Amino acid sequence: MDSLLQFFSTDNFMPHGHCYLWLPHILWLHVASDALIAMAYFAIPLALFRLARRRPDFGLNRTIYLFVGFIILCGLTHVMEIYTIWEPVYFQQGLIKALTAIVSVATAIAVWPLLPKLVAAPSLSQLEKANAKLERANAALKVSEARLELAVNAGGVGLWDWDIKTGEDWFSKVWLAHLGYQPGEVDYHFSTWEALLHPEDRERVMKELDAHIETGAAYKPQFRMRTKSGDYIWVEAFGEASRDEQGAPARMAGTLIDITAQKQRELENENNRLFLQSVLENVQDGIVACDEQGKLTLFNFAARRAHGMDAHEIDPKEWCTYYDLYEPDGETPLALHRAPLFRAMKGEMIECQEIVIAPKDLPVRRFLVKAMPLSNAEGKQIGAVAALHEVTVEREREEALRRSNIELEQFARVASHDLQEPLRKLITFSEFLKEDLGGVLNERVQADIDAISDSASRMKQLVSDILELSRLKGNEGPPEKVSPRACIETVMLRLSEGSLKGAEFSYEELPDVLADATLLTQVYQNLIVNALKFMPANRRPKISFTATTDGRTVVLGVKDNGIGIDPELEDYVFQPLSRLHSRDDYEGTGIGLAICKKAIERMGGRIWVAGGDDEGAHFKFELKAAVNSAID
Repeated sequence: MDSLLQFFSTDNFMPHGHCYLWLPHILWLHVASDALIAMAYFAIPLALFRLARRRPDFGLNRTIYLFVGFIILCGLTHVMEIYTIWEPVYFQQGLIKALTAIVSVATAIAVWPLLPKLVAAPSLSQLEKANAKLERANAALKVSEARLELAVNAGGVGLWDWDIKTGEDWFSKVWLAHLGYQPGEVDYHFSTWEALLHPEDRERVMKELDAHIETGAAYKPQFRMRTKSGDYIWVEAFGEASRDEQGAPARMAGTLIDITAQKQRELENENNRLFLQSVLENVQDGIVACDEQGKLTLFNFAARRAHGMDAHEIDPKEWCTYYDLYEPDGETPLALHRAPLFRAMKGEMIECQEIVIAPKDLPVRRFLVKAMPLSNAEGKQIGAVAALHEVTVEREREEALRRSNIELEQFARVASHDLQEPLRKLITFSEFLKEDLGGVLNERVQADIDAISDSASRMKQLVSDILELSRLKGNEGPPEKVSPRACIETVMLRLSEGSLKGAEFSYEELPDVLADATLLTQVYQNLIVNALKFMPANRRPKISFTATTDGRTVVLGVKDNGIGIDPELEDYVFQPLSRLHSRDDYEGTGIGLAICKKAIERMGGRIWVAGGDDEGAHFKFELKAAVNSAID
């Protein structure tokens, strides 16, 4: 114990002031300097200690605390320098210096490993530049976020963020607005979203959600959600999950948009499609359609009934053979380039083409086909469609009518011969009777015989006109380009100069028409003869040949200055055997205008008459115009 006290004993030492000779100016210079140094040393640790407490993120607390101890001990050594001026406690001063040395060494050891990091640390100017750059980036980010928010809001895109581990959910204002809610009116939790799902959709949506979380399958379901008012809207969600460091699902975020209007349009389109499908299935005509590759996309009930089968995916080259298509003669197989649907698929417009469908073990059927290409909104061809209108019954009726007409014509020929033969004999023997009686005939007998002969002659002419009306026909085949002026000139050559009665003829420009030259000549002849016949005896006939056209049709006419026709009888004059005047006034059988009407209608036109009593008659008839010698 005594030896220990000896260590701390100051008996053998003198104060440090003796070294300064107790000179005041030297002594107080050292005292003041050491005091200021000590105070500065004690102030620095306070700043470092405060720094360590406020910025633990630096990760330098251990080193800072070493610096704090080191600086405090350094300050204590200066305090001891002042104290030893009066008290020679040099051993205690040495202990403090020794402790200061230990802490200094420890601090130096701790500082050296930090030097590379401190050297690599950016300078203040670099930090300022980086900070300015970061501020600019933050400003740009805010602008970008504002733009995104505007775009999201304008696009009606709702955002959501789900913490899978806690179940907490976040819904954007747009997401809430879709359902009619304001922020704070719902609980921000996964259970809230699940409760708003439509009961019929919930199981399906949850399965898709689980599949995405477990396997990463795409999550883009469409489902219904209940709104604040209790109604349901259709929405489409999109989301993607993120995982933590262990690979477990942690969060999931995504978007939600209202697709109710889209769903309503889809429902309307589906209803329209079903309606159209029902209509197409129930129309009497067959409807067949294909895409641009020739795959049949529509084959309605009437088409299936006509072919006796459903549509099959076959090469278009096999259509004609597979579906038993033939030319109108019913024997010649239809070539592919003649198939209406194939032609339409190649861009042609088919107005009317007759084909025969002759399936095995089914009746032969005839169809008129109209086909056309199909194009989308951009004008690109996407396929073709054909409509098949059955004319089997019509063709059978036409054939029966043709045979009936042949038989009728044969009957009329025989009947007219059998009727005209007695009439010819009646006329002949009337003349013989007049010759045999010679001068014995009195005036009354002569009149009776003349009446018999005249009646027989009229009867013979009537039979001849009726026969001509019954067998009226032109050339077989399609109409041809015909010149009306040439037909009129042919009539003029047929009529004798005396029968023309010195008539004055005038011509307008007469365009060519599509007609039958024989029939058109017959029409002009009958109208000219009528114009000359129904003319007052004291009036010179004036006959005009008129014409007007709109480019597609031509209205031809024969106008005279005769006795005219009562407007109330304009339809009556075209009936067979119709007469407006007695035979004593004007001769004729009443067949001529009926022949004109039948001839014009056979050429696909129509005929009518204009004009009143004593104003002359203007007979007009309409036919198709001939354009560039081609049939439109």
